[in-house]
Amino acid sequence: MANDKSNINELVTDDDTTAELEALTVRHLRERGDALLEAAALTDDIDAADDSYDTTIDELRTELHSSSETINKLQYDIEQFRSRWNGLEAEIKARQVEVIKT
Repeated sequence: MANDKSNINELVTDDDTTAELEALTVRHLRERGDALLEAAALTDDIDAADDSYDTTIDELRTELHSSSETINKLQYDIEQFRSRWNGLEAEIKARQVEVIKT
């Protein structure tokens, strides 16, 4: 039994205690070729120039501006209809009062 404990201690000991503290660089991970790593899958190219991204932002800004103008026009129309509605309601009430008086 004592012999088993010494064998376990030999297996557990690690000569390089700082091996776990080494920083792994993206290059190191790519060279490793591990398919399970995101770095190996080349999905981390954030800095890659992508013209379609800029084009998409410009298109979205144009669409947003156009939508904003449409919304403003619709809000104006709603206010116009609301004021007409209020005017019609006031006229109907005035006519009802006249009918009741006569």
